[in-house]
Amino acid sequence: MIFTTGRLTLKIARQMGFKPWSQQARVLLRLILTTAQGIPDNPWIKLTKYEKVLLAAETVAGSGQARESIAAAWEVSSLSAWTFQRDLGEWLRGSAV
Repeated sequence: MIFTTGRLTLKIARQMGFKPWSQQARVLLRLILTTAQGIPDNPWIKLTKYEKVLLAAETVAGSGQARESIAAAWEVSSLSAWTFQRDLGEWLRGSAV
């Protein structure tokens, strides 16, 4: 899952204007990876690793706890972190990842 998450997160980071190995991209990678690993396997609905990563990215885009983690890691205000989350959510909904 780490390679799938890494590739997709690097793609998201590039599209949002971050350098792939910047602090912002690394924080995003860590948040998405930990969220994706926490998604339980459901015996009735099989999710691929890619789908889990997309679901985790969508969760990060709307989570208040993720907003606080982003704000603390990037040393920015909660408003700036919320703006990033909004942009991430719009990017996820508007792109054919």
